[in-house]
Amino acid sequence: MTTALLEIQEVDAGYGETEILHGVSAHVDPEEIVVVIGPNGAGKSTLIKAVIGILKPTRGEINFRGARIRGRDPEDLVHEGLAYIPQVRNIFPNLTVRENFEMGWISRRRTFGATVRSRLLPGAGRSREGGGEGPSAAATLPMTEKEEFDARVGGIVAIFPNLRPKLRARAGSLSGGEQQMVALGKALVLDPILLLIDEPSAGLAPRLVTIIFDKIKEINERGTAILLVEQNARRALAMADRGYVLEMGRNRYEGKGEALLRDPEVGRLYLGG
Repeated sequence: MTTALLEIQEVDAGYGETEILHGVSAHVDPEEIVVVIGPNGAGKSTLIKAVIGILKPTRGEINFRGARIRGRDPEDLVHEGLAYIPQVRNIFPNLTVRENFEMGWISRRRTFGATVRSRLLPGAGRSREGGGEGPSAAATLPMTEKEEFDARVGGIVAIFPNLRPKLRARAGSLSGGEQQMVALGKALVLDPILLLIDEPSAGLAPRLVTIIFDKIKEINERGTAILLVEQNARRALAMADRGYVLEMGRNRYEGKGEALLRDPEVGRLYLGG
């Protein structure tokens, strides 16, 4: 039986005296895409903020890689292998694309100097499918700090090749889709084990939504687990291993992504029929 990478158990959390989450439970297994959907105000973003430590739960437990992380500060959790991309204000618009990656790098995990982890290197892929070596078995190279950063930037632009000629461009001058790619890259420079993403398609044209979802899928296929909060429920569930539906801060439905898509009650209530 697979040991969960992230376990959320009966969590209550909110803002001040306003409680938003009421006993919410969920889990993410290694290399999964797990999607959280639900109506506005259901507590989706609150849940992801509680995981990364922006909000401190008042009850329940949150464990990551078998260790209790409830109540820990975000900067500590980054060093443990978590990364978070908020819905808004997720880049530094007045800095260049490369400088945005440098700002992410400042928060890098304390493992610097040992290796460049394989998820950003060519040939990285999910170990649970196809019998490949996977990230843990891929070759690693000892590097200096600058070499490691440059290698990780190279891995990011391999995923987002249209950013390569724009590394010296001001991030705020890019299109909305490209800015979302910069936000993803700023998190990926840490090579997280679990990436928490809040509403990545918000405000994007349909064509750009498709591109961003394809890139999230590619990131996952390189071995990074994803916990995704998303209003575009159909698109998100279509690529998810599993999904959770929240309503009024409580668990309402859960299951495999495809099963939730086919569930007539979920469709009627949350997917527009």
